[in-house]
Amino acid sequence: MYRHISLLGWAAIGCQLAHSLPQQTNVDAHPEGITDQMMKDAFPERDPVKPENWYGTSLYGWEYVHVNRCGLKQLTLGISKCDDMDKNIKGWIKEAYTDANKLVNYDGVKKDIKWDSAAALEFLGPSAYNKDQQKQIQAVFANVATVKEGASWYTPNWIRVRCDDPARRCSNKCPTNQEDEDKAVVLAYARNPKQSGQKYPDISFCPEFYGLRNLGNAIKYGSGFSNVKQKNLLDNYEGRADTFLHELMHLDLAADSVNESPNPHIRDLKIKFKYGEGAREGQTSGWTKVYGPKLSKILARFQPISRSSKQTGYFVQRSDDNLVSFALANYVQKEIKSYPFLPVIYDKIADAPFLPPKRESIDVVFSAAANGDTPAAFDNFDPNDPFGVSNAQKPGDCPANNAGEDLEIGAPAALDSYPQAYKDDRKKWLESVKNGGDGATTGPATCKVDITEKWTCEPVESNLYASMIITSSTGSKLYTTPQSAHSPGQPINADHALSIQEEGMAKPLVVVGEHAGDYIQFTYGDVSWKSGDTEGKGHCKIKGQNWKEPQGCPNAMMSTREFECEYPC
Repeated sequence: MYRHISLLGWAAIGCQLAHSLPQQTNVDAHPEGITDQMMKDAFPERDPVKPENWYGTSLYGWEYVHVNRCGLKQLTLGISKCDDMDKNIKGWIKEAYTDANKLVNYDGVKKDIKWDSAAALEFLGPSAYNKDQQKQIQAVFANVATVKEGASWYTPNWIRVRCDDPARRCSNKCPTNQEDEDKAVVLAYARNPKQSGQKYPDISFCPEFYGLRNLGNAIKYGSGFSNVKQKNLLDNYEGRADTFLHELMHLDLAADSVNESPNPHIRDLKIKFKYGEGAREGQTSGWTKVYGPKLSKILARFQPISRSSKQTGYFVQRSDDNLVSFALANYVQKEIKSYPFLPVIYDKIADAPFLPPKRESIDVVFSAAANGDTPAAFDNFDPNDPFGVSNAQKPGDCPANNAGEDLEIGAPAALDSYPQAYKDDRKKWLESVKNGGDGATTGPATCKVDITEKWTCEPVESNLYASMIITSSTGSKLYTTPQSAHSPGQPINADHALSIQEEGMAKPLVVVGEHAGDYIQFTYGDVSWKSGDTEGKGHCKIKGQNWKEPQGCPNAMMSTREFECEYPC
């Protein structure tokens, strides 16, 4: 529940009362238009008397401006703070600002993008179609990474935070021609100084923003699924961090795109499809923004139908959520040690993708043809639109404008434009999901353990060791036993069981070697099995010959044997 300041009675008195309210006195301080109190309230806090403390990019304002709209006029009744609505709001926004920087401030994103990586190929497109844009795409990420609380700029920069919806966008619900789907809502929006008419850019946060997960909780939520679909669905890792980053990308300050130079302005592109099959085959969809991983992947996957058209990379580099999804996918992969490969895009899109919840959108469900006869059309938002959104023309057509950057999409990018390593990985991903790429599974995901058991001449209670590699259901390595010059492996004796839980593992894997019965006991959650079990939920098979007890101790060579095991994870 939000606590509101009671000003409703003021509005009822009439417009003229607002003229008699005292005006705020602006304090002559540096930087221009920032008072001493604003600097003290900023994040990070700035010392008004120490200019060397001003560098970096600070959030300031935290304002809720109460107004009385009298026809076309807007009169200020008073100003309160975001925390007057809810005491946690400022903390949530500050945390999101810090988390947004985490998504971009590491190698592989802020510099040295691996253009042949899965994330780059799926969200930025193959190099054959974006090579002319790669330098600028990298430059955008490098610049956005400097928008942070630390001293990363030679001049102070400021972003005004507002909670009062000055552009009246929070209540916007674009019409949809999908009768069975809820209308999505706006989470936040950003304005450059040219759009807001103010000295500094601003970001306005809508009530739904505060209900999103922070970055840490989003990672825990997504990685906590045992179902392969849910765990590898990038949408499950979305939250306040990527939403904040999305808004930063719109700001010329972050993208280094003032007057479209040196980088182009980052926009919310819109997309329109012809339905490829099903009940609406041949029909044209309504306009919708390229929001979320599914639509971002579609934009990066297809090439223009016209040879004279700009390449797909031209549009990808201008698409906000393509850049944001690329950064988020990289961060998730770094944290959980495997690439979140869902949603999967096929040459002919026949499933029903959903946009992330509570994102402003139109056609939240669609399928599309990917050929020259039924092309998809891409359009850009008009950069002169002050709020990045035009008025809806009719249900299903929100927004509609002529920005001069339409793109008809024909066939998918040529398969040979993707490296073989990616195609091999993609094959593994598809093996882990069933049912036409909708992510449904026929059973739990299966992880693998390749283990070498070692029997030494040490006392019987401490002479069993193991080296192993644990692999996820998608083929990513979750754990490898570290090499040591002082030990043949890690102890797995009855009195010293080995328990392993790495990032990407929902539960610990417990491994115990048993001399009585001569087997290895494995336990993962409620699943237990032995190395001699060849069937069941958990099972193993021996590779090569079984071992024999070391002969000639204490100077004998240790005995070894290897197992390949699988278990539901």
